[in-house]
Amino acid sequence: IRAGIGPRNHTISGIVKDPSGALIPNAVVAALDGNNRSFSTQTDSNGHYSLRCPDGVDVLIYYALGFRMLRMEHLKHGSRFDVTLAVGGVGVIEVVSFPKSH
Repeated sequence: IRAGIGPRNHTISGIVKDPSGALIPNAVVAALDGNNRSFSTQTDSNGHYSLRCPDGVDVLIYYALGFRMLRMEHLKHGSRFDVTLAVGGVGVIEVVSFPKSH
């Protein structure tokens, strides 16, 4: 392997808010790649997050206490994802699936 050759990394960032528009601090944001490796971070006190991960991430998962988990699948390349978590109980998962590109 030549020096400097390897997986490329990029940064995914955004905000996490509730249905009223209030920002959610300490929400967990996890990214999964095609090899089931996970990378995670938490939102700051203003609901913002920034996560450095390798190319190939195609699933993002967001969760916070008192809110439904949100799972976004088949992501197209992008670097900013602002999401709204629905109020709900533990064990309820909302799934947003983007069409696979061929």
